[in-house]
Amino acid sequence: MARYGGEEFAIVLLDTDAENARKLAQVICDAISNLQLTHAESEHGVVTISLGIYSDAPEKTHDSAFMLKHADEELYKAKESGRNKVQLY
Repeated sequence: MARYGGEEFAIVLLDTDAENARKLAQVICDAISNLQLTHAESEHGVVTISLGIYSDAPEKTHDSAFMLKHADEELYKAKESGRNKVQLY
């Protein structure tokens, strides 16, 4: 895990297919929401996270900028559709 933006983090999962990445992301999303940390400016009233996932076959040789771009696009789709969601590319 690494911070790569003001409020953005990236997690690289090796040997993990798209479905298992989605499941882990949902566990993380639920865990943050279940903490019930008050956030007055949130539409949910508590701290939540939205996650965008990019997954590809190991033989693909996309660079990190390509992968982050697609994960970021999915992140914004999750935010636009109500936040506190996981969106898979």
